[in-house]
Amino acid sequence: MYNLYLSLPTFLFSIFCYFYSWKSFKNNQLNLALILIILGGLILRIYSASDLFLHSWDERYHALVAKNLLQHPLLPTLYEHPVLDYNYQNWTSNHIWVHKQPFSLWMMSLSLHLFGINEWALRIPSILFSTATIWLTYSIGKYFYDSKTGLLAAFFCSINGLIIELSGGKIATDHVDICFLFLITLAIYCSIHFAKRPKMVLNLSVGVCIAAAILTKWLPALIVLPIWFLLVWSE
Repeated sequence: MYNLYLSLPTFLFSIFCYFYSWKSFKNNQLNLALILIILGGLILRIYSASDLFLHSWDERYHALVAKNLLQHPLLPTLYEHPVLDYNYQNWTSNHIWVHKQPFSLWMMSLSLHLFGINEWALRIPSILFSTATIWLTYSIGKYFYDSKTGLLAAFFCSINGLIIELSGGKIATDHVDICFLFLITLAIYCSIHFAKRPKMVLNLSVGVCIAAAILTKWLPALIVLPIWFLLVWSE
C-alpha cells in the first residue's frame, strides 16, 4: 500500500518537472531544463525503489551477498554457513558466490554499511548511478550534436522503463546492470574530454572506469576501447 499511495503524487510531480523543463527549453533556460529532467528522473527512480521487499530475480541474491561482504569484503558468500551439502556450480545455493563480479556488490555493501540493512540502502547506489547517467547522457548528446539533442536524450534516459525498473531491483541483474551502465557511460564521457583536452588524469579516469566495469560485468566493458580510439582519432 505504501507504494500505491505514492503513485499519483509521483506521476503529477514528474509531469510537472517534464512540462516545465520543456517550457524552460523554449525560454532558452537550458540548465534549468536539464535540472528538471534529472529531478523528474530521480523521483521516478525513488518511486520504483519504494517496494519494501526484495525481488526474486536477482535482487535477493545480490542483497544477501552484499550483506555478507560487510564481514569479509574480499570473500563473496551466498550461504554464509552452509549446513547441508551443496553444488558449487549452482549459483542459487552455493557458499562462495562468484556468479557476478564484485564491484557492484561492494557498492551495495558500502551503502548497507552507511545506511543500515534495509531495502532503501541496498538500492541507493542504483538510484544515484542511474540518475547521474541522465546528466552524462546529456553531455554526450551535446558533444556529438547540440544541446537540444542532449536534452532530448537525457529525457528519454530519465523515463526509460527498463532503467527505472532495474534501479528498483524489479528485473533480473538489477543493480549490477545499472552500475555497469553508469561506468560505461562515465568512461565515454571521460574519453570525450580526453579527446578534447589530452590530460593524463582524464585518460586515467577512463582506465579506472573500464577496470571497475570489468569488475562489474567482465569483458563487455572493453566496448569503451574502440570508442576511445575513434574519439581521439577524430579530434
